[in-house]
Amino acid sequence: MQTLYFDVAECPTGTLDAAARHRLDGDATNGTLFGATLIAAAGEAVRGEPAEGEEKGPVVGYNFNAGHVDANCAATFSNATALFAKAAQDLGDGSSADESVVYALVKPLIKPRRFSIMYLEFALADAGIDIAAFWSWLETIQVKPGITAKRSWDRANDLSEDFEGFDTYLAVAKERLGLTDAQAERILEKCIAK
Repeated sequence: MQTLYFDVAECPTGTLDAAARHRLDGDATNGTLFGATLIAAAGEAVRGEPAEGEEKGPVVGYNFNAGHVDANCAATFSNATALFAKAAQDLGDGSSADESVVYALVKPLIKPRRFSIMYLEFALADAGIDIAAFWSWLETIQVKPGITAKRSWDRANDLSEDFEGFDTYLAVAKERLGLTDAQAERILEKCIAK
């Protein structure tokens, strides 16, 4: 466990919200994670020198306990989640990482991937999604004039994450299927084309 100091200007209340509690070190150019830190929600006040005649000095900052783990692994949601779980153990206060925050931190570090259409169909079925209804829904989406998402889906072997509009279509699919970012990422991780 480590201790991190935040001065009052950085943290005026002595508490951190979920996003501020998570730190992920990585390199997007090679898609690598180097470590994760999970910071306690509340810090211990650090006081400055008291003014003459006063018993306590003013609060000048806060010390926060933090759990940390080093790594050298691929930038994936699963790896980031595992790193934050180890950092939470190091912190040792019963905290756990917030999956939506972990996803937001790791997503920019993940190199574009290619997903097998066949694996996607299997994973969606395994997740309890009605594949026939999914295909029908794809028929309603035009990706180019006269070309539906279903037509493109049927003719593709894989789907590239760097495809123009991938994130937009993924966001619509997550909403339509009722999936969180974390649930969708778990499905995608199972479908990476080899």
